[in-house]
Amino acid sequence: MWLPFFLESCAFNQSIDWLFFSDHKIPGCTNKNINYQLLTKDKFNKLATEKLELRTSVNDPYKLCDFKPAYGKIFEDYLKEYNFWGYSDIDLIYGNISDFITPDILLQYDIISTYSGFISGPLTIYRNRNDINKLFMQAVNYSDVYQNSCHFGFDENIRHKKTCGTFIQEKVLMVSFLYHYLKIFHFKFVKMKELKYQFQWYYKRNSIKQGNLFDMTDVILYSVKKGKIKAYFKEIMLSDRHFERTRNNNWFFSWRNGILVNKDSGEKIMAFHFIDQKKLQSFSVPPEILTGVPFSITKKGFKYE
Repeated sequence: MWLPFFLESCAFNQSIDWLFFSDHKIPGCTNKNINYQLLTKDKFNKLATEKLELRTSVNDPYKLCDFKPAYGKIFEDYLKEYNFWGYSDIDLIYGNISDFITPDILLQYDIISTYSGFISGPLTIYRNRNDINKLFMQAVNYSDVYQNSCHFGFDENIRHKKTCGTFIQEKVLMVSFLYHYLKIFHFKFVKMKELKYQFQWYYKRNSIKQGNLFDMTDVILYSVKKGKIKAYFKEIMLSDRHFERTRNNNWFFSWRNGILVNKDSGEKIMAFHFIDQKKLQSFSVPPEILTGVPFSITKKGFKYE
């Protein structure tokens, strides 16, 4: 199981306190910056119902993703001593987070997303301030989302059957996007799948309206547009889906002493998210964690170096 490798990468980020709320005991959790809190499904539903003043009933763990933007409110009693809070998926490996989320960035921005185009479900950081913690309430559908047992993708992006803008607006934004995005790549060839992926965020950002705030990306983009908050969007977390979109099947990452390096480019990265790869039978993981020992991550799995 890859969880011990995730915990190892958390432990090396000593400036960050990691709070785990779970009904499963974390194996081998002895690091001082990793704290475990027992929280059953029933206790979470009771706490969320009380804090949000909505009747919530979470049965499927995946539904918890919708609640991520509300964690600042739900878990406010645990966060009083912190200036920032955030949420993290556990199917990833961290490098040195403070190399990428610096004190200057924390001073300047209220919300930090580890994706460039939208609010990141795997890791987003929020300033621990009452108005920021209640931002999710600006979504027109938040109470429906939290009282419905289905998963919506509220923490990132809710796909709509019909776009908010007009047909002409969409075509104008498409032309604008192609010029803007291809200019970044100096008009070199870019994979169509990657262009489609990037366009949905470009369109969302440039067609945002107050009456159409359906998810946290909508809410935060609109608040930024109105000058109410400052948000930082930057691709400092890579994933296997990123490489699948760009058709790079030979990704290779090395973790050593808390530093994560993309061996293809030689650059340090903040985190790598193995979203889909972990589901494959061919993805292997050593049976035990060797604390402090360097390891690599490829499509085949984890391997000690």
